[in-house]
Amino acid sequence: MNELESGDTYSASAFDQLKEFILNMYPYIARNPTSEGLERTRSLMQIPSFLGEFGN
Repeated sequence: MNELESGDTYSASAFDQLKEFILNMYPYIARNPTSEGLERTRSLMQIPSFLGEFGN
């Protein structure tokens, strides 16, 4: 995140992989994940990035 803040750029593929990693790890580091929270994360990952969301 600091690299992005400082102006460094990532390739589209690397940025997509970073987003996927962060989204998959967030439920585990923010709190104990519920089955509903994990399902919500999975459903958000299915939305295509060209629609402005998190998916591939």
